[in-house]
Amino acid sequence: MCSSDLARIIWVFDEEQLKQDLSGRPRTALPTILEGYPSVDKAKAVLRPLWKQSFPVNPEKINVEVRLAE
Repeated sequence: MCSSDLARIIWVFDEEQLKQDLSGRPRTALPTILEGYPSVDKAKAVLRPLWKQSFPVNPEKINVEVRLAE
């Protein structure tokens, strides 16, 4: 099979809605929130400073980094 015969399917999600859903919520709510985003295979939350246990209330302060699987 030549590489031109391969197809890549990419699911999209509403990044702005995800930020809204995360805003002000505790870190422990991440798995529950992601249940509403079936196209997200896995996610990791990094909160800084380390002692913070919830996402910022302001969604603009939440950064979503998308990485495509190879």
